[in-house]
Amino acid sequence: MEFVSKQQAYEATRKLLIENAARWQDRRLEDVARNMAMDGDRSRDPDLYQRFLDEITADPLSPQDALDAAAEFMQNTVGFDGQPEAAQLLESAKITAEDPAKGDPALWSHWLDLLSRV
Repeated sequence: MEFVSKQQAYEATRKLLIENAARWQDRRLEDVARNMAMDGDRSRDPDLYQRFLDEITADPLSPQDALDAAAEFMQNTVGFDGQPEAAQLLESAKITAEDPAKGDPALWSHWLDLLSRV
C-alpha cells in the first residue's frame, strides 16, 4: 500500500480505538470512537473530524504518515492519562510511524490491515 486518503486514515483510527476500547473496557474511549462514526460525508461529531484533519499535513498520505496522524489525534483528543495499556499503544504508534522497522511489527501489520479494509 503506497498511499491512503485522509478518510481511510480517519476510519482506520476509529476502528483501532473501537478495538482497544472493547479490549480495555474503556467507556470513554468507546464514546470517542462512536462519535467519530461517519454518516455519509459527515462525522457524528464534526469537531472530532476537524481535529483529526488538523493533524494531517499531506493528502494522500503514506501509511506511516497516517499512523503518525492517528497517534497525534489519540494523544491530543483522547488522552491516555493513567491508562498504561493505552499509553503503550500511543508510544508504539509513534515509534512505528517514525520507522516501522524499529517499531512494533504487530501494530504495523494490523495498521496496514485496517487501512486496507476501509
